Amino acid sequence: MEPLQQSDWTTPPFANIKKKKTKRLGPYLESELWERDEILVMRYLTFLDYSALESGQKSIEEKLEEREKEILVLKQRDNVATTSIQDLSDQLFRLTKEVQEMKKGQLWLRSQ
Repeated sequence: MEPLQQSDWTTPPFANIKKKKTKRLGPYLESELWERDEILVMRYLTFLDYSALESGQKSIEEKLEEREKEILVLKQRDNVATTSIQDLSDQLFRLTKEVQEMKKGQLWLRSQ
């Protein structure tokens, strides 16, 4: 059996790798083009101004604390609303029961 020539080789469909097409023509090789996510990660990895980084971290922490406070306020409002709804539901049930008893009493008086 004679060996296959390289031109006769075929890649199975599951192993095909899509080639990246450049969006613009330029002096860079395709392997030198970066994706947007890679650039965003590199921006943080190559950060040199540590004071700005620390102040950014503080502002993020402050925003998180504000969010936590907002969540607590919303939870308290939810608890108040839930208890108010429960109270109103209980009152409605009692009033409905009283109305039914009053109707029964009127029917009893009419029958006599």
